[in-house]
Amino acid sequence: MERRKFIKNTSIGTAGIACGLGSIFIQSCTSTQRVQGSFQNNQLSIALSDLSDQTFVLTNHPNKEDEIALVNVENSWIALNTACTHKGCPTKKVGARFNCPCHGAEFSLSGKVLKGPANEDLISYKTAITEQELIIFLS
Repeated sequence: MERRKFIKNTSIGTAGIACGLGSIFIQSCTSTQRVQGSFQNNQLSIALSDLSDQTFVLTNHPNKEDEIALVNVENSWIALNTACTHKGCPTKKVGARFNCPCHGAEFSLSGKVLKGPANEDLISYKTAITEQELIIFLS
Protein backbone atom coordinates (compact mmCIF):
# COMPACT_ATOMS: atom_id res chain seq x y z
CA MET A 1 0.00 0.00 0.00
CA GLU A 2 1.28 3.45 -0.86
CA ARG A 3 2.16 5.76 2.01
CA ARG A 4 -0.33 8.44 0.90
CA LYS A 5 -3.21 5.92 0.66
CA PHE A 6 -2.31 4.44 4.07
CA ILE A 7 -2.37 7.88 5.73
CA LYS A 8 -5.69 8.74 4.06
CA ASN A 9 -7.33 5.48 5.15
CA THR A 10 -5.94 5.75 8.67
CA SER A 11 -7.14 9.37 8.98
CA ILE A 12 -10.66 8.48 7.84
CA GLY A 13 -10.83 5.58 10.30
CA THR A 14 -9.54 7.72 13.18
CA ALA A 15 -12.03 10.48 12.40
CA GLY A 16 -14.87 7.96 12.39
CA ILE A 17 -13.88 6.60 15.78
CA ALA A 18 -13.50 10.12 17.21
CA CYS A 19 -16.97 11.10 15.97
CA GLY A 20 -18.49 7.96 17.45
CA LEU A 21 -16.87 8.49 20.83
CA GLY A 22 -17.68 12.18 20.74
CA SER A 23 -21.37 11.48 20.32
CA ILE A 24 -21.30 9.17 23.35
CA PHE A 25 -19.72 11.90 25.48
CA ILE A 26 -22.14 14.54 24.22
CA GLN A 27 -25.12 12.32 25.02
CA SER A 28 -23.83 11.67 28.54
CA CYS A 29 -23.36 15.41 29.08
CA THR A 30 -26.89 16.24 27.99
CA SER A 31 -28.74 13.44 29.76
CA THR A 32 -29.60 15.45 32.89
CA GLN A 33 -33.27 16.32 32.84
CA ARG A 34 -34.32 19.89 33.53
CA VAL A 35 -37.71 20.78 34.97
CA GLN A 36 -39.63 24.03 35.34
CA GLY A 37 -41.72 25.00 38.29
CA SER A 38 -44.06 27.74 39.36
CA PHE A 39 -42.89 30.29 41.90
CA GLN A 40 -45.17 31.92 44.45
CA ASN A 41 -44.77 33.09 48.06
CA ASN A 42 -41.09 32.11 48.11
CA GLN A 43 -42.00 28.52 47.19
CA LEU A 44 -41.07 26.70 44.03
CA SER A 45 -43.62 24.03 43.05
CA ILE A 46 -42.74 21.28 40.59
CA ALA A 47 -45.23 18.74 39.27
CA LEU A 48 -44.48 15.22 40.51
CA SER A 49 -45.28 13.96 37.01
CA ASP A 50 -42.18 15.88 35.80
CA LEU A 51 -40.07 13.96 38.32
CA SER A 52 -41.36 10.44 37.71
CA ASP A 53 -38.67 7.80 37.33
CA GLN A 54 -35.92 10.38 37.92
CA THR A 55 -33.25 10.35 40.60
CA PHE A 56 -31.62 13.66 39.64
CA VAL A 57 -32.98 16.76 37.93
CA LEU A 58 -32.05 20.43 37.70
CA THR A 59 -34.20 23.53 37.85
CA ASN A 60 -33.44 27.23 37.87
CA HIS A 61 -33.55 29.21 41.08
CA PRO A 62 -36.24 31.87 40.50
CA ASN A 63 -34.38 34.63 42.40
CA LYS A 64 -30.76 33.87 41.55
CA GLU A 65 -28.65 32.76 38.62
CA ASP A 66 -27.96 29.52 40.50
CA GLU A 67 -29.43 26.14 39.73
CA ILE A 68 -31.21 23.89 42.19
CA ALA A 69 -30.39 20.19 42.08
CA LEU A 70 -33.17 17.82 43.07
CA VAL A 71 -31.87 14.47 44.26
CA ASN A 72 -34.20 11.56 45.01
CA VAL A 73 -32.91 9.58 47.98
CA GLU A 74 -35.14 6.71 49.09
CA ASN A 75 -38.32 8.35 47.72
CA SER A 76 -37.53 11.65 49.40
CA TRP A 77 -36.35 14.70 47.47
CA ILE A 78 -33.36 16.79 48.57
CA ALA A 79 -33.11 20.30 47.08
CA LEU A 80 -29.61 21.80 46.90
CA ASN A 81 -28.25 25.06 45.59
CA THR A 82 -25.47 23.99 43.22
CA ALA A 83 -23.27 27.04 43.93
CA CYS A 84 -20.06 26.00 45.71
CA THR A 85 -19.90 27.42 49.22
CA HIS A 86 -16.21 28.28 48.76
CA LYS A 87 -16.42 30.98 46.05
CA GLY A 88 -19.85 30.47 44.47
CA CYS A 89 -18.78 28.62 41.32
CA PRO A 90 -21.47 26.35 39.85
CA THR A 91 -20.81 22.72 40.75
CA LYS A 92 -21.51 19.86 38.35
CA LYS A 93 -22.76 16.37 39.12
CA VAL A 94 -20.09 13.83 38.27
CA GLY A 95 -21.06 10.29 39.21
CA ALA A 96 -22.15 10.28 42.85
CA ARG A 97 -20.68 13.71 43.66
CA PHE A 98 -20.91 17.39 42.94
CA ASN A 99 -17.54 18.74 41.81
CA CYS A 100 -16.49 22.37 41.73
CA PRO A 101 -14.43 23.00 38.60
CA CYS A 102 -12.97 26.25 39.94
CA HIS A 103 -11.00 25.05 42.98
CA GLY A 104 -11.64 21.30 43.26
CA ALA A 105 -14.13 21.11 46.12
CA GLU A 106 -16.31 17.99 46.19
CA PHE A 107 -19.69 17.39 47.78
CA SER A 108 -21.85 14.29 48.27
CA LEU A 109 -25.24 14.09 46.58
CA SER A 110 -26.74 15.12 49.91
CA GLY A 111 -24.61 18.29 49.83
CA LYS A 112 -22.01 17.35 52.47
CA VAL A 113 -18.44 18.57 51.95
CA LEU A 114 -16.18 15.67 50.95
CA LYS A 115 -13.11 17.66 49.91
CA GLY A 116 -12.07 21.30 50.42
CA PRO A 117 -11.31 24.08 50.01
CA ALA A 118 -15.05 24.49 50.77
CA ASN A 119 -15.72 23.99 54.47
CA GLU A 120 -19.51 24.42 54.41
CA ASP A 121 -22.08 22.06 52.92
CA LEU A 122 -24.10 23.10 49.87
CA ILE A 123 -27.13 25.19 50.76
CA SER A 124 -30.15 22.93 51.12
CA TYR A 125 -33.82 23.85 51.03
CA LYS A 126 -36.66 22.27 52.93
CA THR A 127 -39.03 20.27 50.73
CA ALA A 128 -42.54 18.87 51.04
CA ILE A 129 -44.54 16.55 48.83
CA THR A 130 -48.25 16.95 48.18
CA GLU A 131 -50.40 14.66 46.07
CA GLN A 132 -49.29 16.37 42.87
CA GLU A 133 -46.26 18.57 43.62
CA LEU A 134 -42.84 18.82 45.15
CA ILE A 135 -42.64 22.10 47.00
CA ILE A 136 -39.26 23.72 47.65
CA PHE A 137 -39.22 26.38 50.39
CA LEU A 138 -36.65 28.97 49.31
CA SER A 139 -36.67 31.09 52.49
